[in-house]
Amino acid sequence: MVEVITNGHWRNTQYGHPDWVDETDENAIEEYITYRGEVYWLSEFMRTSFPNAPEWIREWDGYMGDSFFSGIVVRYGNWESDRDGQLQVGTYIS
Repeated sequence: MVEVITNGHWRNTQYGHPDWVDETDENAIEEYITYRGEVYWLSEFMRTSFPNAPEWIREWDGYMGDSFFSGIVVRYGNWESDRDGQLQVGTYIS
């Protein structure tokens, strides 16, 4: 069984440059979030809309494993709500 732990808060995403990229390259701007004191680039997350995805992960839009048994999940707000451009973040543990 997998448990997802989240406080339910919505976070604003931020834009920036990875340290190794020339800051004059406008195409290198990436979206990121800060979660539990760490910076996570959204481009590092895998989409959860894959065939035969486990039921528990289908309500999330992306995930990033940090070990075989745990990782981080993200859910995007949508334009129909006041959460457009925001993310909800959680930790999963199996």
